[in-house]
Amino acid sequence: MKRIILCLTAMLLLFSEITNAQQEVAKVETNVAKGIKLNFNVGFHFSNMIGKDVQKDDNLFLSIHSENGYIKYYDDYNLNAGGYKGLLPGYKFGIGVTFDVTKHFAWGFDLNYQTKGCRIPMKELVVSYYYTTTYPDYTSTYESKSFPLSNVHSKIRLNYIVIPIRAEFKYKKFYFASGLYTGFLLNAPNTTKFDFEDKHFDVQYNVSSHYALIDLGVLLKAGFCFPVSKNDFIKIGLASEWNINGGESPFLVGGSYSYFCNQVFGLELKYELKMKPR
Repeated sequence: MKRIILCLTAMLLLFSEITNAQQEVAKVETNVAKGIKLNFNVGFHFSNMIGKDVQKDDNLFLSIHSENGYIKYYDDYNLNAGGYKGLLPGYKFGIGVTFDVTKHFAWGFDLNYQTKGCRIPMKELVVSYYYTTTYPDYTSTYESKSFPLSNVHSKIRLNYIVIPIRAEFKYKKFYFASGLYTGFLLNAPNTTKFDFEDKHFDVQYNVSSHYALIDLGVLLKAGFCFPVSKNDFIKIGLASEWNINGGESPFLVGGSYSYFCNQVFGLELKYELKMKPR
């Protein structure tokens, strides 16, 4: 009976030591996993804008004013609100901080410069000719002609300072991140380049007033993490964004138009450097 009690006692002591050792190992692994990382990121992506209740207008307008048979000036402008929009290449770069909570979970935020927007294929050039004769008698005439266009796009490029807040899940070399972002619009140039009658036109307008100055949205990322050294890591993955507020503005005469712009999908490369343990 004493032998049985001694054996049970020894087994309990051994089990207690094993449990304590496992807890110490887990604690050490958790402490090693924790840390603060500084990261640098760059990305290449395609963006698009999806319009709601948008007039389908994909024409370019050009006015030519002449006096006594000589062209005085060109008055060129765009009126773009095409129902069909095309992908626009863009990029981003920035810095950020990541806080490792456990071996598998982290959170962080970034400060990025990012371009978004879309391309609008233009199908027709509408030219208005204004003829004025001042000698001997003042006369003025007007006519309009349309010309088909091919391979001409109007580009709306939105430039933002973006602050994403993300939560990350890591398992071995795979990572998944989701979160929210806030973007602050810097400017929004609308650029169109085309040729007509041996003359090249490069038309640009700032259309910032047509879009929300603060862009709110959600983000999703997934990819692979490769350790370079004990404290250095490289992440390569896919990144996507969708904004949730868009903007409303009287873009064309006759009403307001809602834009849910800034759908983004592309590649992201991130370099992480562990600064100190926690």
